[in-house]
Amino acid sequence: MDSIKILIGKKIMKTILAECAIIVIISTLLFCKPPITSSDSSSQIEVNPQYVSSVNEFGFKLLKRLALKNNNLKENIFISPASILFAVTIANIGADGATKDSIQSALQLRDFTKDEINNSNSILLKSLMLPDTSVELKIANSIWLNKQYKFKPTFLKTCEQDYFADPFVRDFNNNSTLSELNGWVQDKTNGKITKIIEKLRTSDLLVILDA
Repeated sequence: MDSIKILIGKKIMKTILAECAIIVIISTLLFCKPPITSSDSSSQIEVNPQYVSSVNEFGFKLLKRLALKNNNLKENIFISPASILFAVTIANIGADGATKDSIQSALQLRDFTKDEINNSNSILLKSLMLPDTSVELKIANSIWLNKQYKFKPTFLKTCEQDYFADPFVRDFNNNSTLSELNGWVQDKTNGKITKIIEKLRTSDLLVILDA
């Protein structure tokens, strides 16, 4: 069966998409206060405050559920709901019907259209990428596409324009693809993560990475 890999963390993703119809092999809390504006000062596009509220709700609910699974915070929990949000909503670009509804419901975004979600995330990403001399924050997204499948140009365009995700079309049967993928992660995390995935299958459609 064809599958999508979203590299976030198995336990976290199981918690997020417990009721989703999508087949997922998964491998900074975004507590933003509205309004958030685009880095383009000429446009001053604001993120819908309701969207920000929904994203915050997702982050808190996710942390709460993970805490319950980890003996009520007897162990430290470190997650990035923002990274999870961006990675899963990239998958949502290509989803439809019950799958789309399940994903957006899990992310507390059931009341928003795909365009609203993608546009809001684009502005959020731009705001996080703004230079700040007191904080070192690096964000990188990429999508690794199995070359034996054809992907809609609109999907790729949205990934690149709204999520700044670098597309890599590769042969998933070639071991060099796995090495390149893990090398990308190692580079984007300054060597803190050297391997994020052990193997690729020919049935995998794509891999979504957020670092």
